[in-house]
Amino acid sequence: MQKAYSILLSVLMCMGLCVFNTGCSSSQTAKTVNIVVAEAGVALQSAAAFAQLRNDPTLGAFFDSVYSAAVADLPLIKDAGAAWTANKSAGNLSALSAAVNTLAAEVNAQVLAANKVANTDSEKSVLAALLLFAATVNGMAAALSGVSAKLLLPSGYREVLALTPRSTQEQVAKAYGVAPEFMGGM
Repeated sequence: MQKAYSILLSVLMCMGLCVFNTGCSSSQTAKTVNIVVAEAGVALQSAAAFAQLRNDPTLGAFFDSVYSAAVADLPLIKDAGAAWTANKSAGNLSALSAAVNTLAAEVNAQVLAANKVANTDSEKSVLAALLLFAATVNGMAAALSGVSAKLLLPSGYREVLALTPRSTQEQVAKAYGVAPEFMGGM
């Protein structure tokens, strides 16, 4: 009888732990999606500033490409976040992640290409604006990847992260509620 009681108690404790973990996971996912959707709106405003930098003789084409991608993809991210909020399915979460990863991969490619072209200090300081934008979008991708083991980080993530100052990585990690080490892809 004592053994059966111990087994039953163990099973109930495990079930309680599973329910608790599921609730926390769902809550964390909702929080993450809300942050991503809010940041998508802020990122869209930031991307508007890139329209003014399109005339830069060296880096203008890169800003133009990032601006075009942001204007097309950030509204899709907001819509995908709204779809997940309305119907919290794995498919909607995957669609949101795919939209974020598409934008992040496009931005990462432009940052890496611009980094190869920027030679002067003034060009590198202008490049810092693209790098900050990339950190924001990559933060979205890292946060979404953190709430689902099935989601992957976008291409160019680690290479752009290597160019990103540690202080920026820490700020982005804090904004998205992930550990700075996770931003590093650990």
